[in-house]
Amino acid sequence: MKSRTPALAAAVITLLPAASAGAVQTSTITYQCKYPLIGIKALSLKISLDIPDTWPTSTPTNPFGVTAVASAYDMAAGLAAVDGLTSIKGSSTAFATVKTAQGFNVPAKTVATIAETVLPNPVPNPLVLTATGSTPALTFDDPGTEKIYLDKVAINLTALDGSGEPIVLPPVTKDIDGNKVSDSDGDPNTFDVYCKPDANQPGGFGDFQLASFDVVMVGLPSPSPTPVGLPPITPSPTPSPTVGPTPTPTGLPPITPSPTPPPTATPTPSPTRTPIPPTPSPVGKPTPPPSPSPIPTTTPPTPFKTPTPFLPPPTPAPTGTATPLPTATPAPTPTPPLQPPLAKFSYTLQGSTALNTLTKGSMPLTGAVDTTLSVPTGDLLADLTLNDTQGRLTALGFLPVTATVGFVPSGQTSGHLEDDVLTTKSRVRIKVKSVKAFGAIPLAGGNNCQSKQLSEINLASTDSFDPTGTGGTIAGTYKISDLNGCGPLNGLISPLTAGEGNTISLRLTPKA
Repeated sequence: MKSRTPALAAAVITLLPAASAGAVQTSTITYQCKYPLIGIKALSLKISLDIPDTWPTSTPTNPFGVTAVASAYDMAAGLAAVDGLTSIKGSSTAFATVKTAQGFNVPAKTVATIAETVLPNPVPNPLVLTATGSTPALTFDDPGTEKIYLDKVAINLTALDGSGEPIVLPPVTKDIDGNKVSDSDGDPNTFDVYCKPDANQPGGFGDFQLASFDVVMVGLPSPSPTPVGLPPITPSPTPSPTVGPTPTPTGLPPITPSPTPPPTATPTPSPTRTPIPPTPSPVGKPTPPPSPSPIPTTTPPTPFKTPTPFLPPPTPAPTGTATPLPTATPAPTPTPPLQPPLAKFSYTLQGSTALNTLTKGSMPLTGAVDTTLSVPTGDLLADLTLNDTQGRLTALGFLPVTATVGFVPSGQTSGHLEDDVLTTKSRVRIKVKSVKAFGAIPLAGGNNCQSKQLSEINLASTDSFDPTGTGGTIAGTYKISDLNGCGPLNGLISPLTAGEGNTISLRLTPKA
């Protein structure tokens, strides 16, 4: 991906929220942006910066408010194809360069969060997205005119379903120019969008001026008088001694006649008198205290209480109650992975096939295919329909024949879509329904005249495949086995068709 390339739909999403009052300067840039499953689409980005006309030297700027309004075209088909897709959120990073009056280039990066945006139903064309943010603070030491240029924009998005859970989309592996790219954050729940300025956009990379402002010199002596006035205020520390309210404690000691509490001691003698009268009488009573000592004889019964420890055995009962709870929880866990998000695409087919055993001629092919794609993996299954075809061919190097051939699919077509590369595998039974020499003399054919074995047809996209826009062309080769059931001339007809290296090319066009 070129360093200045992707200023894009993301920009729309990456520059951002409004700032302080000032002169609003606006620029509009058009891009071509590449999305997973959706392909390459046009995007128009209107960027507005709220910037003051002038700013003093040696003073950090306030963050400049940025608002980006993006109009994304032809998004409806791709977004609607993904089952359950209801909203989008993400982040965007704008890379800019501030060109100073002294000729320096100062990089400035703005990162913004894209709030969750619910997609209207139906999705309008264009789909309008708005992002807001602010630029970082910058300091300029010299006066002059400073200019801000947009280099590129990087977008990272998350597709969400109705419950707010992420829908994993297949990653984009190549940018618009075919350069290999890798996931920017390593998070499978997000996807990157790659953009570059439209070819008809005036100017080149880094030539899109977003705004300019003047830095002016500010007089420096003015601050010096302010400190001069400050010293006279220093006498204020004198009040600090007042904080030492030590003199006040000197007045407190006279209050110390806390001896007043001693009179409270008078109540203490009264309790002492109460113990005195009991002391003479208890002289003979000390014997009763020993009497409680025989009480230890009660200890023998205590061993009888020891059986009470048998009560703990009931504890196993609660353990049994806990066991059923975990058994119930694992049951629901296997259900979630059974329903990956799907995307559905339908195409018409048009192309041709040529048999390597025939020296001249090809047969046109038409049909349709309905595809269901697993969004997280890019794996697909498709229902293929190929119409019977007829062609005027030359057999044995000299014999003109007219052949009617049918391709009957056996099971579903499987395949994989990764970024803009489509691969498919189909298994078909080839039926030779009629072969006529000179277009009139029947040689063989019929519903039972068919290949002994299924033919495996492996196809791959020959250029960038756009699932929802222009579609694309897939091509490959296949083998036809010997024929049987073709009648008395089976031995003559089979060599005309059986063999390897037969070519096929199909153009897939999305249905309206």
